[in-house]
Order: sequence, then structure tokens, then C-alpha cells
Amino acid sequence: MSGKLTKAQKKQHKETVHFRLGETIATEGAIEAVGFERCRELMMRHYVNDWGDLGKEDKDLNDRALAEGGRLFSCYIVGKEKFYVVTEHDRSKTTIMTADEY
Repeated sequence: MSGKLTKAQKKQHKETVHFRLGETIATEGAIEAVGFERCRELMMRHYVNDWGDLGKEDKDLNDRALAEGGRLFSCYIVGKEKFYVVTEHDRSKTTIMTADEY
């Protein structure tokens, strides 16, 4: 899933701790729910450390995982559907899926 960043994402990207996404995967359910382009947009938000609709504690866990290594987890609500984006601790892959697929 490659794609261009929006202007706002580019600005945030410059101030972001970078990490490797690894292989990027969008599940069938995620693509059916919102389409490939929207999945890509959510993946890019995750990539620029916009953890979405998580509480402070979970966002802090992600920030710690960036510094120390560990799994990265984002949650986005689109309409009535909840999506998760997960980057494995070894940065080998990042997957976007619906909450039902988690």
C-alpha cells in the first residue's frame, strides 16, 4: 500500500518518529467496508503516528513501543465501523482490519 501523504500528513510526518511498516495488508473485510483508498488513508495515519480513536493510555503504549520496540496499534472509527491497524513488534507487517476480523 503505497500512497501520497496529504499536506497535513507531510507536516506531521516531519515531526514523527518513523518506523517500518513492513508488508502492508488490507483484509477483505476492510476493503469491502470502505474501499482500498480509505484503507490506504487509515494506514498512512497510522504511519505518521496518528493513533486515531485510542485512549491516552493506549497512545502512550504506542509511543513507548516506538522508542523501545513493540507492537503498534491504532483504532479508527469510520461511520459505524471500527478499524484496527496493527504493526507487528518486529515491523515485518502492518495489517488493517475491521474490529470483527481482529
